[in-house]
Amino acid sequence: MQFVVLRTLKQSEIGWFGEVRRQGRETSRQRAVNFDGVTVDRLFPTAGSRDEIHIDLTHRNDVYAPTVQRQTLKQQHKNWRLTGQKIDDARFAFVTAGDLLVMRIDTAGELPSGAFEVLPPDHEVARRILARPEASALISTGLIALHPSEAGPIPQILARMDPDLFGSLASDRGNAHEGPSPMTPSEDPLLVIPSAARMFQVVGNLGHNLPIAIADLIDNSIVARATRIEVNWPRPDNGQRWLSIVDNGTGMDRNALLEAMRFGSVRDYADRDLGKFGIGLKAASLSQARVLTVASRTSEGSVSVLRWDQDAVERGRDWRLVEPELAEWEEQALLNPLEAEAGTVVLWDRVMPPRAIRRRTRRVSDPTIPDDAYGRALHNLSLHLGMVFHRFLQGQTRSGRRTEILINGQAIEPWDPFLPSHPKTCALPGFAENLPGPGDVDCPVTGRPVVLPHKAQFRDESQWRRAGFDGQWNQRQGLYIYRADRLIQAGGWCDIWQRDEHTKLLRVALAFDPELDDLFEINAAKMSVTLPPLLARALRGNLKEARKTARRRYKERGGTNRKPKKPPGKGFKASSSAAGPRPPTPSTLTADAGTPPGKPASTPTVPETPVGATLHPDAPLDTPSSPPSPPRLIHDRRDGAKAWAVESTLLGGRDVRLDRNHTLGQKLATVVPPGHPASSVLAALIIAVESSPIGAESVEALLLDWTPETGDSDA
Repeated sequence: MQFVVLRTLKQSEIGWFGEVRRQGRETSRQRAVNFDGVTVDRLFPTAGSRDEIHIDLTHRNDVYAPTVQRQTLKQQHKNWRLTGQKIDDARFAFVTAGDLLVMRIDTAGELPSGAFEVLPPDHEVARRILARPEASALISTGLIALHPSEAGPIPQILARMDPDLFGSLASDRGNAHEGPSPMTPSEDPLLVIPSAARMFQVVGNLGHNLPIAIADLIDNSIVARATRIEVNWPRPDNGQRWLSIVDNGTGMDRNALLEAMRFGSVRDYADRDLGKFGIGLKAASLSQARVLTVASRTSEGSVSVLRWDQDAVERGRDWRLVEPELAEWEEQALLNPLEAEAGTVVLWDRVMPPRAIRRRTRRVSDPTIPDDAYGRALHNLSLHLGMVFHRFLQGQTRSGRRTEILINGQAIEPWDPFLPSHPKTCALPGFAENLPGPGDVDCPVTGRPVVLPHKAQFRDESQWRRAGFDGQWNQRQGLYIYRADRLIQAGGWCDIWQRDEHTKLLRVALAFDPELDDLFEINAAKMSVTLPPLLARALRGNLKEARKTARRRYKERGGTNRKPKKPPGKGFKASSSAAGPRPPTPSTLTADAGTPPGKPASTPTVPETPVGATLHPDAPLDTPSSPPSPPRLIHDRRDGAKAWAVESTLLGGRDVRLDRNHTLGQKLATVVPPGHPASSVLAALIIAVESSPIGAESVEALLLDWTPETGDSDA
């Protein structure tokens, strides 16, 4: 995979060139080019903080012949520096601060390679590059890494400047920027067919990032009644980047697959379907990959395989699907999962690197989160899917059907934003508002406000961070909007109020059915909505008491660890709250609370929920809280240091995380794989071992010598 890297050189970096040193213009002995961590994450997503990355870079020497020198990326604190053999050619005597360093970096293979040139800002090629919007991030960051698909005409500009150093960049994009595609002739002069190449580019830029795109495809699997969905995303080593989504749903025959691959596919959506626009499969996939291949079969049919290849579309300039001849690795990815059962496999090839996101908060040291960008991306993907589909993972949908989602073989855990099992969760009175739906029939929007526990009421820091979705408590306050049990928007107040530190413990579940889609203006990526003004007005009244309760809990630290109030001094009146904190007493909302003028006061209300009640979407709000769950055996450790690790859960229980990279961990994972009925029994046994007098190390030694016989795993 190739990238265009642009760097505005700083004064401290020009010492990388030997001629600058000889001229005495070096003011810093850094003698390296700075690379920030965000850029290195894009280029080398599997590089850890202790790695050194060697790159063979080609440049033109004093006789203008290409020459190769070995350079090395080394990390210093949060950033990296490109250093190594000094560039000693006299032709770089012109280099000064503000010049543009243009690079091609190819990350494929065991040893990355590339080329570079330095251009003064007034150079014609530099002027053309700096005039492009694709290079606008240089203004704030001074360094950007662009995949050719997002670099516009910059790869072609560089290839024409020096074909030997940069020519391969142009081949990565084919004819994408050679001009508009000619229209296909038609007997009807008013029948104008869209340019296929242009439409592919537009559809691929509708706002998907990687987690949102994968969630969009999982929607299709859930609609197909899949109970098991697997996301396979191998490490992008040696430049190979592919990803697949496999489900065991009803599948599609050839005609249904042809329609599914159509842009704006025509189908009738059921009342509770998660789909909407008929473009999700294509838009989500083309936002992340150059090649989309789908294989599917029904329970009684054979496998059908069709492909959209964006490069082929741009070369042929027409809307032509491909029935591909599969390589061996593609057969394994696409056909093997469909040998024994119906289902669908979506395969992305030539997956583009995720968009660079600059970190806005300090990185928290967490041994469960990998150090490299690929590992962090897997962690974020698991969190996102666990949040968006938590009701499906918990079996708390209207149908009651549970869906299992796995990433690289590991089942993801649901992230319920309302912490229904925590004993200090305060579920406040629910409410419902009727909005005019299709045919002037009123459709309800239900609301359930919840005040979460204060930080002081969590057992430890890790539990508090998870409850805040990696510690993002301020960002995660507000409205959680569900459409057909699928989370569409996670947090924020939709311009009703601003985010406030004092209300960060308040979260509100709003649920509506697809009949009200037009009123909420769901975007194509299904990750944000526009709140109808009628509902926004009602929420101001319905949530008034909830906001007061949230502020009170925040101020009183949840009723624990409160600092004693100072006695009133001279000039101050005694506070009425000096006798102690006032307990939360949310009042029951009346039927006409927040009702707009002229609306009947018959809006349904929902009875108050006790503290700690389970928030099943269809259960009565006075359902008692569920008991702590038994210990789980989770197969997700990878450091190889210990066979297992015992961790505390939110309710004070404990789970066991098994390490497949440890000899004993691999052995136990083979005997008791994920989902095995004996998982909780083995977890309980390991927890007992941890606290037993014999000691964990002695038991590990015994288990390492144990050879299971036939039937042992079922015992």
